[in-house]
Formats: sequence, structure tokens, C-alpha cells
Amino acid sequence: MAFFSNSLGFASRFSRTGPAFAPNANTFFHRTARHSFPHRPSLCRMVSPSSSSVISVNNTYPSYSSTTSFSTTAEQNVNIDECSLPYETLPYRGAQVKFTQESDISNTDFLNRLRSALDYWKRNDYTSAWIHVHASKSSLVEILTANPTAAEGNDLINEGDGGLGFDLHHVNTTENTIILKKWLRPDNEDKIPPFATHQVGCAGFVLSDDNEILVIREWTGSLSNRTPSKQWKLPGGLLDAGESFAEGTCREVYEETGVTCEFESLLSFWHRHGLTFGKSDFYFVCLLRPKQSKEIDLDPVEVSAAKWMHLEEFMKTQDHPLIHHVLKHAFQINAEDVAAKTK
Repeated sequence: MAFFSNSLGFASRFSRTGPAFAPNANTFFHRTARHSFPHRPSLCRMVSPSSSSVISVNNTYPSYSSTTSFSTTAEQNVNIDECSLPYETLPYRGAQVKFTQESDISNTDFLNRLRSALDYWKRNDYTSAWIHVHASKSSLVEILTANPTAAEGNDLINEGDGGLGFDLHHVNTTENTIILKKWLRPDNEDKIPPFATHQVGCAGFVLSDDNEILVIREWTGSLSNRTPSKQWKLPGGLLDAGESFAEGTCREVYEETGVTCEFESLLSFWHRHGLTFGKSDFYFVCLLRPKQSKEIDLDPVEVSAAKWMHLEEFMKTQDHPLIHHVLKHAFQINAEDVAAKTK
């Protein structure tokens, strides 16, 4: 199995917080190690090893992402009249066009429309453009990937027009198409990872000595119209190539919140399928401890708010299914127990 640590085709690193997809199936695996919360033995119990460490979950759990509104299926663009090409809006503001074998416009007409469409997408805060070119139209690849100033001599190029500067991303052998991508924010780092079968992400379950967990809220929407997400969640994101769980999780937590941590153990992970490009996802929840200071210095680009929330407050006021799952199966604490102890 081809397996890379930061691999989801297009959307997984526009935000370092990971992709936003609605999985069609989830399987949680929880570690049967013993954990307890410090200084509050009355609040929780040790985990007892069970006969099986695999739990199948039928519920759909939201992923760790900058939004939870995107589904696996791309949203068809509703502003076709304003753009020279029909396209689909992908997660993290990607625009996707499919130039199929059945397309009835010429290659030259397609290129002219694509140039206009690129201008439209840039004006409307899109982060990337994706072109699916059928193999029967592969002659377009040369001009699509050529430098804007280094494509002279191609008869598909109008005088004064250059190449379009797309990069080859991958080949879809099922649809017999070549997929190319173009990053539309030249002043920002291109965060599109290479293509592979899986992506690997991690979330930091940062637990303090006084039973507080570190939670964040992210941004949703485009850069020009951002709003804070409604739900508090764990900080986290995708592993970089070559990173361990300890390194990647501590890095993600520090980047998003400014809190330095020590890795203690793996708590749980999920395995999901059916994400963008039909790929799969591993997401690991890691137990971390703050090293010294709990002072927060959040990343305002990715995170709208961050705070320490006491476990009792979280259990009484929040309903994030992943965090409740971890508390129940890794620490054997559930909302009913907390409610009973606080009456």
C-alpha cells in the first residue's frame, strides 16, 4: 500500500488543521493503556484493559478541520454565469474543472476560457485551481504546465499569452484523466501535499495537572468573509513527512496555540474512507502534557479562539463526539458520571 504521512490530494494542508470531509464510515481504535486525571481521583476511574481494543462507530464524527460544512462530494458552483467555465467548489476554496472526452469546445477555446476563469477565481478568494484533462486531450498538458513566459511556439497559444503554470498532481487511471493543480495565492506558501492513498493527522489531547483540556475554535468561510466555528475542538492537523506522532502533535499544538507540550501516549485513532479523490484517512489522538506555562498565543490565521476548559465544564456544556469518545473509552468517563457527581 502506498502510504505517505501528508498525502491527501488537494485540500489537506490549506489549513494546518486538516481536511474537512464527511466520512462515509468511521472505525475508532482505542488504546487500552491506563490513564487517570491528576489530583481528581473522584472524577474518573482507571481504564481496565478490555478483550478487544477495536470499537466500530456507526456515527459520523466531524473531522478536525477549519470547517465542518463540506461533504465528500464537491459542491457544484452556482455562479456559472459569472465564470467562463462551469466548475465545482472543493473544500478549502478549490475550484475544479473537468475537460472530458465528451467536451464540445475546442482546445483553444478551453484555454481562453480557463485564463478568464483563473482571473475570476483569484478575485473570489479561491486558493487553488484543479483541471481534470482526459487522456484524449493530453496535448493540452504542455501548455497547461508551461511557464507563462516559456511556452512560445505552441500553436494553441495566442500572441502575447503564455503557459498557464499548472503542476502535474496525479493520474486517475479509473477515469483515464490527468489531474493538474495551480496554487492561486502567490504571496502564500503552496500547502497542497503530494498525492497518495492515505493522509495521516493527529490531535493533541492536552491535559493539565488541574484537569483542564486545551481547546480551540477555528475559522470557517473564505478569507474575505470568515466567521468563528461554533464547536470547541482539539488542536491538531496533518503530520509532515518524516515526523513522529510525538513531533507532529506537539508541533501542531504549538503552531495553533503557542503552548509547548510533552508527548505521553496515543489514546485513540480513526480510519476513514471516501474522502476527496476517493482516498482514506488515519487520525490519531495523542495525550500531551503542557511543559511549563499554560499561556496561550494563538495563530490568528487558523484559529479564532483558544482556551483551557475544565473537564467538568466541557462535559456539561460541549458535545464534541470525538472528545467524548476518548473520555469514555480511554478514561472511562462519561457525561452521566459528571452530571451525577456535580448534583
